[in-house]
Amino acid sequence: MPLGNLPVAVSGAERLQVLNIDPTAAAESYRLRVMAQMGLDASAQERDTVREHYTPVLLVTLAETTPVSQASALQEDLRRAHIEPYAWVINKSLLAAGTRDWLLRQRLLGEQKQIDRVREAMAKKVFFVPWQASPPIGLSALQELAHHRS
Repeated sequence: MPLGNLPVAVSGAERLQVLNIDPTAAAESYRLRVMAQMGLDASAQERDTVREHYTPVLLVTLAETTPVSQASALQEDLRRAHIEPYAWVINKSLLAAGTRDWLLRQRLLGEQKQIDRVREAMAKKVFFVPWQASPPIGLSALQELAHHRS
C-alpha cells in the first residue's frame, strides 16, 4: 500500500495504522495531533496515560549504521515531545534468519554491532524480523510472520 506522512488504516487489521515518518517533523506533528484529540485542557497525567496506553510507537530499522543512527535521532525527537517509543524492530536481520554463511561473516559482525548498540543504549524492547527471500506483504503474510515468532 502506498504510504505518506499521514496514518493509513490497514485493511483487515483493526486499530492498525501505518505511515512513513519524516524525522524532522514527526515529534511535533504527533504531539499536536494527540493534544488536539484530547483537548488542550488535558492534564499532564492524562496526556501520559494516552501516550502509554493508546499511542505505542515502534521504531523500525535495519541493523546498519546509518538507519540505526537515523532511528536514534527520531527517538530523541520523540522524547523531546515526551513520547517514549514502545520498542524497536530490527528488520531484515540475517542474524535472526539463522544464517551461518562464511561469506556473510563481515555482514553478520556489523549487524551484531548495531544490534548491541540498540540494545545497550537505545531500546527498552527489541523485536526482530528475519531476512526473507520475499517480503511479507499483506495482512495474511504479516499474521503468518507474527504466528511463527510468538
